[in-house]
This record gives sequence, C-alpha cells and structure tokens, in this order.
Amino acid sequence: MLLSGRTLFRVNDQLKGQTTWPEQFAQAGYTTFLTGKWHNGAESALRSFQRGKAIFLGGMGAPYHLPLQDIGAPRVFENQRASREHSVQVFADAAVERGAVLSRGYFPDARRARRARRAARAGGERGPEPRPGVGGKCRDAA
Repeated sequence: MLLSGRTLFRVNDQLKGQTTWPEQFAQAGYTTFLTGKWHNGAESALRSFQRGKAIFLGGMGAPYHLPLQDIGAPRVFENQRASREHSVQVFADAAVERGAVLSRGYFPDARRARRARRAARAGGERGPEPRPGVGGKCRDAA
C-alpha cells in the first residue's frame, strides 16, 4: 500500500497496473534497490526496482533457510540460494553493503571537491567544479 499510495481496499496485492514510488524515482533518474521480503510478486519487484540483493519473495518462512535471490541487469532474478544466516542479518548486510558501495562511489569525490572549493575561497580563488555525475546534484555554494 505504501509503495503504491493506495489504501488497503484500493490496491491490487500484486501491484498490477499500479505505479509504485520506486518506479517514479527511477523515472526521475534515481537508482532503486530492494532487499528483504517482498510480498507483491516477482513481476512487480522487477518492475519497481533496478537492483536488489537478498530478496525473499513471500511472507513467512524459516529465517535460516529462506530462498533468496538478487536482481541483476537487465532486471532479472539471479543468484538463487538459501540463506544460511538469520534472514534479518542477511537483509541488513545487503543494505549496509549497498550503502557502502554508494559512499565509495560518490561521497568521497564530493567531499574532496567541497574541501578544495573551501580552501580556494579562503585564499580568494574559486575552487574546482564537481565532475559531472559525481556527488549527485552537487551545486557550488558560492
């Protein structure tokens, strides 16, 4: 319901024919990522998310033996396996790993650029512009 913006009695449980928030974010240029339990069917997961790791399609299950899979390019399920650790730990690790990949990929360059601009302004000069695609939609604060 939350992902479709519809109430309990106005949502299709498989989200068929209903646009989800992750789909809207993807159309706006964001990369969407899923980890954990997905109760709304495989088709809606692949439609809504571009990437995913340690996904369980279903509701209840044995937390040490859940069937897991990942979403790879081009939006297909891959790497099917059984969890060997508690599912909460596996889901948390996947989310943390995804966050670490993002921070290594974007934030260090953005911080370096901000430090260089601050140092240049302190000396009366304008710092270097951020490289396109690095640090998101970073704007010069000057």
